[in-house]
Formats: sequence, structure tokens, C-alpha cells
Amino acid sequence: MAEPPSDSSARPRPSSYLHKACMNCRRRKIRCDAERPVCRQCRLRPPRSLTPCKYSHTPVGGAAPPQLGDTVEAMQDRIRALEDFTSGNTSEIFLSDPYPSPLQQYGPFEVKIIYSVDMFLQRFARHQFFFFDVQEFRRAALLRLPLGHSDLLPVGLLHAVHLWANRISPAEGSPPDAEALSLAVHHLASDIAAIQHPHRILQIIQAAILLSLYYLDMGRLLEGKYHCAAATSLAFSVGLHRIGSPPHINHQPLRFLDATLPVPPEAGRAKEMVDAFWSVVILNNYWVATSGVPSNIPSDVSISTPWPRETLIDSVSSAAASTRFSTENDVDGNSPLACLVKASTLLERTIAIAVGDPGLPHPPGFWALDHRLDTFSRYLQTVVATDQLLLVTRALVNVAILRLHAPHIHISESAQFKSFMAAAGVLSQFENANTAGWDHVDPILGPVLSTVAGFYISQLSIFTEAAPGLQRTLVLMELLAPLSPLAHQCLVATRMRCDCAQLQGPPQLQL
Repeated sequence: MAEPPSDSSARPRPSSYLHKACMNCRRRKIRCDAERPVCRQCRLRPPRSLTPCKYSHTPVGGAAPPQLGDTVEAMQDRIRALEDFTSGNTSEIFLSDPYPSPLQQYGPFEVKIIYSVDMFLQRFARHQFFFFDVQEFRRAALLRLPLGHSDLLPVGLLHAVHLWANRISPAEGSPPDAEALSLAVHHLASDIAAIQHPHRILQIIQAAILLSLYYLDMGRLLEGKYHCAAATSLAFSVGLHRIGSPPHINHQPLRFLDATLPVPPEAGRAKEMVDAFWSVVILNNYWVATSGVPSNIPSDVSISTPWPRETLIDSVSSAAASTRFSTENDVDGNSPLACLVKASTLLERTIAIAVGDPGLPHPPGFWALDHRLDTFSRYLQTVVATDQLLLVTRALVNVAILRLHAPHIHISESAQFKSFMAAAGVLSQFENANTAGWDHVDPILGPVLSTVAGFYISQLSIFTEAAPGLQRTLVLMELLAPLSPLAHQCLVATRMRCDCAQLQGPPQLQL
């Protein structure tokens, strides 16, 4: 039976139509089917801001549709399954059905968030550049719940998580890195401009760190250094460098906010603040080692924040640290993350001394730094290497020794011995590690091996030991190059230097 012709004049749009549409569709001026809890447009074409589907009115009668309760219950089941999985209870997880909850009830947007957060945390759950509690962060990211003392997670942080998840393992149908990166940068800038409470800064610092680390891994130094400077400025603005200071001591930090982040009474919250500060310090030192540009942190700044530890048992004022730290009998500062802080800071200090006054044979602070490097290197030799973090720590110390003594190798037998031993130490650590089984690599390892290769290239015409060492270094760089664009850039630049060295005469290299 034919349908009667429609007459727009006979069937005017109800006056309440606009109020039935969700807020996203009203803002984007597109048709909305008003399906709850998430309309079709928000499921299939989620807004770039990742704003959840919300309605400004209540359905007639005040009762929610029946499917809303089912969706909430399914999401709660999903959270419980994730918590059981991370706690080691896999009795209800099967290869044929890895998601015990009915995942098909989620829309594409929700599945994308779940995938991104889980993929991100597989890499960053125990990482030197992620400092939030994993379980709480997952809940806050999946359901956009409050994290800690602040409001919902900043959109820029969520986009940074999506960006890294796509970098770790691109999902089918996921946006290209260029689009994801553009969204992360845009929303981070908006989040910084809209800061209203100091507690929000900790989450924005995390987003800036993740963006800077991404740029470092991609070998884009200018943009990455900018976001590193932003994270550093925010950390010092709220006084993360003086968590252990007595209340009566008045510091003059680098500040652009008229607010200070108070240390909460909860040990877990205080640990997040401590780890956040040292993550900023490590990132700053990474950039100094990679680019050779001056540090964002003044060398004379007073730091009273305690060393990062596995657990924060004592009060924060009991283990105050300093950039002029001592590595002897330093029990409180021997956690893996604290050792990485020290190693990267020693390298940063070495670079600062080397560029400070290159005309002096032994600039001020040379011998004190040499003693600290020797002491810390001996301590690290007693620690069993268990993961890539300790390998990076040892490599940074050896590179610091190399950069400190290499300029004096032609005038001092001691400098010659230390330089070659440091370079060989870096190579032996890599060769003893199972690098073939790595699925990712710390971005700083590319510049580390590049420094070792540069040392050997500079000694080719003088010492016969340089050619085999350079050959071993190039083999390692080729193994790491597919895992990091920065490592690949370092390999290309090193090969160009090798070609120039070959043109200058023997010995010939088999490249």
C-alpha cells in the first residue's frame, strides 16, 4: 500500500525537538536520534573533543530507558573484570573470550577508549614517565571519573594516551598519528590555558611529559623540547621541587601561577607528586643529552623533594634530595627510579661542564664530578640487571664518564683508559641483554650509542682498538633502529660520519 505523501506544513516539527537532541548534536547542528545513553551520532562519529553524549532534559515521566540500566551494569562488569585481570585472577579470562563482559554492548567510541587505555598501560604501567596509580587512572579514563582531588581527566591527557596507544600498536580504523598528535597538542594548550586549580596541574604535567617523550622518540627535537619546558615550568610553578621543605622556609621558585600544590596526607598522593617531579627532571636531562642545549633547570636551584621510592613510608621531609647529591651511603636514594635520576643528572652536569669553558683542561667541578661518577659506577656494578631501566642507567653513567674524559685522552693515560673502558662498558651491557626480544626501546639509547660511535670514530686514526668497537656499535644501532625513529636518525647520522672517516684514510671499516 502506498504511503501517503508527506506534507511538511501539515506535520510541523515539535517545539521540543531541539531539547530532545543531545548536547553534542545540538552543538554540531546535526540530526540526533535521541537514543540513550549514547545516540547514534556520538557512537559512530564521536566529537573530536571526546565529550561524552549528554542530554539537557529528562525523558517524559522522569524514568530512564530500560537499556540504560543494562549498559551501566555491563560497564561495571567490565571494570571488575579489568581489576581482576590486573590483580592476577585470570580464572575467568579465556583466549576465545578475553572480555568476560558483553563488549558488544559498547559502541565504537567506548571500545576505542578501552583499547587505548589498556594498550597504553601495558607499556607505561611501570614506567619512569608515568606516575599515577594504574587502577585509579584506568577507572578515571574509561568512565571519565574524577582522578584524585581534581575534576575529570583533562582531554589533552586522554588524547596523549590515545596517541601513545596508536604508536605502540595501531588499531584498525584508528586515526593516523598526525591527526591524533594534532588533537593532543591542541587540547593540551587549551587545558593549560584553563587551569583553575593547582591539583589539575599534575595531570597536565603528565600530558606534557607524554607529548615530549613522543616527540623525542620520533626525533622531532624542537617540538619535544618545547613541551619539556612546559612540564618543567609547571612543576616548579606549584613547588614540586620543595615537597620536603619545612613550612617556614620561603623559596622563590619559577612561578607563573599564584598557587602552590599542597602535599596531601595520603601516602599514595604524595608519592605521585614526588614521582611527577623526578619524571620532569629525567625528561629534562634526556633532552640535554640528546640536543646539547642548556638545561631548563638552573644548576643552583634548591631541591628538597625526597628521592623516588617504591613506597613512601617515611615522611616526605626525611629524605630530602638535591641536584648536588652524594652517592655514598645513600640508602633512601637507591630505588631504580632514583638511580636513573642520578645517572641522568650526572650526565647533564658533565655536559654543562664540557660546554662551560672548553678552553680549560679541567674546569671547576671536574674532579668532584669524576669522583661521583666513579663511586656511582662501582655501586651499579653490584646491582643485577633485570630490565631495560637499569641498562639505561648504567649506559648514562658510562656515557657521562666518556664525555668527561674523552677530551683529555691524548694528554692523559688515565683519561684514555677511562674513556675506552666506558665505551666498552656500554657495548657489553647491550650485548649481555636480550635486545632481540625487545618490542620497544628507550629513546635515549639512540643518542647513547651515537655518542659511543662518535668517540670511536674520533680515535680511528690513532688507536687500532677503535675500529672493532665502532663495528660493534653499528651492529647494536641497527638492532635498535626499527624500534625508534630517533634511533634510526642516529644510525643514519653515524653512518655519514663513518663515510667521512673512510675518506680520510685507514683503517677501513666493513659497514
